[in-house]
Amino acid sequence: QAWKESNALATSSPEERIPDDLIQKLIKTKNLNGALFNLRQLHFGIFDMTIHEAHDHATVESFKISELYNNLR
Repeated sequence: QAWKESNALATSSPEERIPDDLIQKLIKTKNLNGALFNLRQLHFGIFDMTIHEAHDHATVESFKISELYNNLR
């Protein structure tokens, strides 16, 4: 339906078959979101460990939290 609306003047239908190169690209990227999710979780964990392992309260107060967070990326 969306194809018909965006191609109102077209006289032919879209291809019935997905091209092999597109299928190969989809297969190669199937784990990408999982990997990005894991990297994000690792970043949160490293940040958490960094701010919670300070030896005293003065060190914690001296943290520039935004700068520290961004530098760990």
